[in-house]
Amino acid sequence: MAGVLIIITRLNQAMAPFGIDLYEFEILLQLHDAEDNQLRMSQLSKRIALSRSRLTHTVQRMEDKGLVRRVSGNDDGRGVWATLLDDGRALLDKAAPAHAKALMDSLIEPVGNVGFTACGMAMQAVIDAHEG
Repeated sequence: MAGVLIIITRLNQAMAPFGIDLYEFEILLQLHDAEDNQLRMSQLSKRIALSRSRLTHTVQRMEDKGLVRRVSGNDDGRGVWATLLDDGRALLDKAAPAHAKALMDSLIEPVGNVGFTACGMAMQAVIDAHEG
């Protein structure tokens, strides 16, 4: 657990100069990668392993910063969707290199290629065992 906390702390420190935390970065990234740059809040909650309540508060902060927008319904008229805005995309583009460097420095370089591959395989096994 200590190793995970070190990585999370380093990633949060890397995001601080951009005025966001690691969860906010992950929200921007998930929205960027989603079709039409939007996801249902329930989908977003599952993708980043954040409770719906905490996600709602985090997205509200991001909405106040002009990074994302929430809209009720969509084609099906149900649920609330989060949408990436231009300022959010621009911030993601600025923060991504710092995130990548922090990830490289805190995880990838210390464990090396073989260790990183093993970590990926272990995490995929955990995901596979708990999907559904």
